[in-house]
Amino acid sequence: MAIALKENRAVRCSEVLAERPDGTRVTFIPHPAPLQDGSGRLIGATNMLVDISERKQAERALRRQAGLIELSFDAILAWREPGGIEFWNKGASILYGYEPQEALGKVTRDLLQTRHPRPWAEIEAELREHGFWEGELRHTSKKGEEVFVASRYQLVSDDGDGMLILETNRDITGRKRAQAELSKAQEQLESDLRNMTLLHEVSMRFVQQDDLNGLLEQILDAAIGITGADKGNIQLLEEDGSTLRLTAQRGLPKRFLDFFSRVHKGQAACGTVLETGERVTVENVATSPLFIGLPALEIMLSAGCLAVQSTP
Repeated sequence: MAIALKENRAVRCSEVLAERPDGTRVTFIPHPAPLQDGSGRLIGATNMLVDISERKQAERALRRQAGLIELSFDAILAWREPGGIEFWNKGASILYGYEPQEALGKVTRDLLQTRHPRPWAEIEAELREHGFWEGELRHTSKKGEEVFVASRYQLVSDDGDGMLILETNRDITGRKRAQAELSKAQEQLESDLRNMTLLHEVSMRFVQQDDLNGLLEQILDAAIGITGADKGNIQLLEEDGSTLRLTAQRGLPKRFLDFFSRVHKGQAACGTVLETGERVTVENVATSPLFIGLPALEIMLSAGCLAVQSTP
């Protein structure tokens, strides 16, 4: 007020903190302005004090909330549909590997390669109707790693600039991988149980029946199941002691069966087993000395047999 009177001008000050007689404090903005008569002569001044205490309290609360959001381990981001990312917290940087300057302005679905469980049009309609959406998403980090998250979309506003969405993502990658491993182990357990049941049936049939061909086929089915193979055959040793005769098979084409109908010592994998009496495992037939440069290699490859094991 003193300055307004001395200099005959309105004074625009910043915020002022005042203390009341009871000790409480109030934040206000003063607006001192000179008063002039019709001839322009200074005759006094007015001062309007605007109480902004509630606004300051709200600002402090917002700063605290912003600080908590920034400290959150969850990835929190705000983005506009159809625009780009407007907020990106530290948790998002930790989870996805992008710093804020790399993420802001980018379209979130493009940056994170988002895979939604349902078409986006359905999720958008649910957002507009209910104001939120929850579900599991798959994202890709800056390093190219797949990230699974439990996500919540909260509609903040829906105006002429599009929908403003607050997105909160909690990393559940470890849980999803554990679930996948558990499911895989369960499937393996069930497969092993089926194979053991089959072996039991084969053993029972062996002691009860005299049907050699049927027995060999069941043995072959059990062997394929236990080893996880795609094809297989059983060969029996003929009386000359140097020739194997193909007796039972699963999944092999006629050309293969004709070529390997009889195998002699030292020929391919099974002939090597006949010669050494030990199991032979070939991880890649195309690079194995047992097949390179021999007609058997082309026969194996044409039948889709890329690896083989033969057991005496």
